[in-house]
Amino acid sequence: PLHDPLPPPQLLSKRVEDHIQCAAEMVRLKASARIKTLHHEQQLQEWERRKDGHITSALLNRSKPPQTGIDEEVWRSHLLPHLQEPTPGRPPEKPNLPDDTELWYQAWMHTYESESESDDVDDGSSDSEGGPVTRGPAQHARLTSRTDPRMRPR
Repeated sequence: PLHDPLPPPQLLSKRVEDHIQCAAEMVRLKASARIKTLHHEQQLQEWERRKDGHITSALLNRSKPPQTGIDEEVWRSHLLPHLQEPTPGRPPEKPNLPDDTELWYQAWMHTYESESESDDVDDGSSDSEGGPVTRGPAQHARLTSRTDPRMRPR
């Protein structure tokens, strides 16, 4: 996390311990997102390979046999069937991955939700940023970095 860009100003912690915990959560979330991106890239490369093979086999089917002494009957009946590639199908769908701001937001929410859930008293106190401590994951089930009012520029 030391080489990554800083989180949005709304998500900067005042306590170093909080920032380290939030940054560690960000590393975990970003690693997961990066793995999903790499998996998609591998699937896309494999699909491209299958597509290229199918295009080549379709071209060979429509072309004349090579003029280097191979009989057309031998070409069509014995060689071409071994050069056939199935259609590649649809390309893999790109995963819907959150951007860095959303990842920081998720790390922030996980860090402070786990802290607030471990608190025994619900007295409406404030978090380290001076904002309200909200309790329970259901309250943020639908919030994202774009919909949370605390994320608006100050």
